[in-house]
Amino acid sequence: MASGGSSDADAVERIPLAAVPAGACIALVDGRVLLSRVDGEVVAYRNACLHRGAAMEDGFVRGGMLTCPAHLWRYRLADGACVTGPGQLAPVPVTVDGDTVEVVVPDPPRADDSPAQDEAVSAMRMRLLEHARTWTRDG
Repeated sequence: MASGGSSDADAVERIPLAAVPAGACIALVDGRVLLSRVDGEVVAYRNACLHRGAAMEDGFVRGGMLTCPAHLWRYRLADGACVTGPGQLAPVPVTVDGDTVEVVVPDPPRADDSPAQDEAVSAMRMRLLEHARTWTRDG
């Protein structure tokens, strides 16, 4: 998985491969990274839902899909794509070296790192408003 660099001098956090769950997620690097295993491949993303930035390590995983525990937005773990709205989880570089997983430590989030969240929220708002315009109580 490729992503931008890190200002932590490309610091790496290492954990045993056996600690990476299949069918669940764990948080690393002070909660900044979400780590899981999908079809035998280790995947890592920034641990922030596109909707409101909620941490997702306690989300429900089923059939390769992660559901955010805060507001139920859904993501494909294989590629981070959001299936509930637009966007994609930000990938974090991860490698497997034997029985060890190495995760590049990403920069801490900045206050202005929200354009994707704003875009996703705006798109979902528009979808809900359109639905409300056509909804009738009688079905």
